[in-house]
Amino acid sequence: MKGFFRGKPTGECALLRYLEKNGELHYEYKKRFSVPTRHHYKVYREYKSRGVVPKDVINEGNMAIMRHVKSQIDRDTQEQKKQFEIWNAFDKNPNFLVSVEHVGLLLEGRIISSEDSTLIVRMEEPEQYQGEDSVIYGIDAALSKRYMFDKDRTFSDDAIETAKNLLIKIYQKQKH
Repeated sequence: MKGFFRGKPTGECALLRYLEKNGELHYEYKKRFSVPTRHHYKVYREYKSRGVVPKDVINEGNMAIMRHVKSQIDRDTQEQKKQFEIWNAFDKNPNFLVSVEHVGLLLEGRIISSEDSTLIVRMEEPEQYQGEDSVIYGIDAALSKRYMFDKDRTFSDDAIETAKNLLIKIYQKQKH
């Protein structure tokens, strides 16, 4: 069996490959799709699945192999879809508290959004300096190895430091 490729003009495409390694039949699946964005040219997410087809399934023939692989892909992508939904909900309202001391004054606020690779911070205290500001974690940040999230999908040290700097920037802007 050979792999197949299917694409759509929307930027969505899928790839399924079968490989034989050490006498075992392996499959690899990737589906790339674009996600809505306000600040970037194109943003993609990807579903992935890979595994080994059991010998008893192989003995049943090509249709059994395809059914088995499809069920494994469906299982894996459903789990990934749920994870993306959790991440999307967090991105819309992370409610992450941030504070920094600046010129003897405690500035307090929170990260209110991380949607679309944009870190949005709201200053809450002191009350007279309330406001919002943001920074986009785009390709330039990635190329300089600055990421909004770490491997555990929590805010990176860089994102937290950036949020603190945004509080200072909001304070300076509101002060004048």
